[in-house]
Amino acid sequence: MKSLKYLIGLLFIGIIACKTSKTAPNQTQLDKSLLWKIEGNDIQPSYIFGTIHLIPEDKFFTTDATKTAFDKTEQLVLELDMDNPNMQMELLKHSMLEDGKNLKNMLSQEDYTKIDTALKEGSGYSLDLFASMKPLILNSLLLTSMTEGKTVSYEEYFMKLAKEKEVEVLGMETVLEQVSVFDRVPYEDQLSDIISLIDEKEKNQNMYNEMVDLFLTQDIEKLYTYTKEQSKESKAIDDQELLVNRNKNWIPKIGEFAKDKPTFFAVGAAHLGGQNGVLNLLRASGYQVTPIVK
Repeated sequence: MKSLKYLIGLLFIGIIACKTSKTAPNQTQLDKSLLWKIEGNDIQPSYIFGTIHLIPEDKFFTTDATKTAFDKTEQLVLELDMDNPNMQMELLKHSMLEDGKNLKNMLSQEDYTKIDTALKEGSGYSLDLFASMKPLILNSLLLTSMTEGKTVSYEEYFMKLAKEKEVEVLGMETVLEQVSVFDRVPYEDQLSDIISLIDEKEKNQNMYNEMVDLFLTQDIEKLYTYTKEQSKESKAIDDQELLVNRNKNWIPKIGEFAKDKPTFFAVGAAHLGGQNGVLNLLRASGYQVTPIVK
């Protein structure tokens, strides 16, 4: 079984990746592919792959083209450097509530019990263990309740390939950068979303299953549109902060990472589609992006 802190780290990037922004006009339609080649602007030929952070084991798939692309690169870049031995401690440090705050003082007894019960059913852990931590951690853990059976992670898959190939694993963002996105959202709004996640468990499970099915079609535009529509009811989503600004911040980083080494980037598939998605932003910056559809 994965360590608790590793599981939280993996699921946390899933929270952010599943939130999307409003569609801008004149959006360039993208081909159906999770794997894209990036060239131009004096970078080394590189690739970007759109992931889903947790997927049922029996639906996990990869292609020879993806493995071939990975073999052509010399470093792996994820949203977070999951291979960093300090990542778990950094996540723990930046996830603690400040000034003596405690979830017991933020929730009614009824809601505290509701979250505690859901958490025990979904992860086996008591809410008391996380009462001094920010709500985003609970959100991460409760996402597991939307999955049935054994799940696997594309991040883990690519990290395994990187280890076998003995290449470095890096991150687009630091833990602090990701946590700070949620620090701008009032805790009461985050907790309200968590209660909704529990109260509408069946609906959320269906949404997750539909998202997985869309992922399997490799239609990143439909996946983008679907997740955008499903996120409208959330009180804790700041579209500009959660997706658009992050995508824009990644473009120069992609150029820096790939300047000297051919690089394999793996980020949530929802980041790829849309006018302000990574692929269209790369094109707007003068890069050539080509779908690998084999």
